Amino acid sequence: MAKVQELEIKNKYTGEVIGTVPADTPETVKEKIKNVHKNQHLLREMDFFERAQLLSKFATKLRFKKAKLKDLVVAEGGLPIKYSEWELGIVMNGFKFCDWYYQFIEDKPLTGIEGEQNAIIKYIPHGLSACISPRNTPISLPLYQMGANYLVGNGAIVKPSTACPLTMIEAYSTMKEMEFQGLEALDLVIAPGEWAVDEFLKSNLIKIIMTVTSSHTAKDIIVRYGRMLKKTADKSMGVTMYTQPFKQFFFECAGNDAGIVMNDVN
Repeated sequence: MAKVQELEIKNKYTGEVIGTVPADTPETVKEKIKNVHKNQHLLREMDFFERAQLLSKFATKLRFKKAKLKDLVVAEGGLPIKYSEWELGIVMNGFKFCDWYYQFIEDKPLTGIEGEQNAIIKYIPHGLSACISPRNTPISLPLYQMGANYLVGNGAIVKPSTACPLTMIEAYSTMKEMEFQGLEALDLVIAPGEWAVDEFLKSNLIKIIMTVTSSHTAKDIIVRYGRMLKKTADKSMGVTMYTQPFKQFFFECAGNDAGIVMNDVN
């Protein structure tokens, strides 16, 4: 078994060490994936509105920890106080009123050309989701990814940036404190993105990859996945068949390039 590494998280303004976190290993990541997958049934045993109500209660609990969470966002993220308030506000408001999203996933009758309604569109959870968040959002995006999957009944493994994991660890600890129902179907992975993503891609238990990242990083993930699929190709039937189930990818490809300046421009 790989030796557990301790990550030192520093205050981005002072350089002071504000916390140490044991990093996951490939073995612990695989174990977390198995456990979350095994416990997804706990989410399916609740209906949408039960899960929404629990997220609303969690938002209230976060409000009481707002000062501590703001300090963590500022210190480990190196972000302005005003930004930390926005980060927390967007999550707390989103969770408080998340029952609004039911309109997008409720069963709907499918109307035929002549007005007949012989079929129903039914939305079902896709399955275990692996979520990767960037450094500049210590809580809003990783907690959004976790909450969104919980709301619709997907188990979720969330990997916050190793540069600033303390805020999300505190949020997850708050869920533990309030004995959050179905928490066994949610977990955090604290590990470098390079090999952690490979573990997510290799696992047949993970059905969805969600990530907010730069466009070149997203392309790199897709290329790596393509190479993995290629190794599973079976040509025994005369055509190329891939034996590994396809995953679904949800990317937000962020960037700050306003345009491309061609080399003949003065």
